[in-house]
Amino acid sequence: MSKKAPLQEKEAFKNGFLLVFLNPKNIIFFASSLPQFINNKTAFLPQAMILSLTYLAIGLINDYLYSFFASNIGNALGKESEKWMAYIGGTAIIASAIIVIFQNF
Repeated sequence: MSKKAPLQEKEAFKNGFLLVFLNPKNIIFFASSLPQFINNKTAFLPQAMILSLTYLAIGLINDYLYSFFASNIGNALGKESEKWMAYIGGTAIIASAIIVIFQNF
């Protein structure tokens, strides 16, 4: 197996944007939840912009905090942090599977 070269910033941004923009979960979320917050008696565009910008701001804050804390936790745990995170994640998935299996007994 050959290693791929890291993506350039523009290409990584384009790939991330397309991934989020074309994600069916996002399309279904917006199509199902946003219309209930739109008032038909007032202009559509300002309401849609406020809701979209609110969603964007919350998403950016969430992503920033997630990456900030993940980076700090990784630095605090040291070079072995990836191995430990893999063990913790694997253990959590196995425990979840066991809970689901025995939930119906």
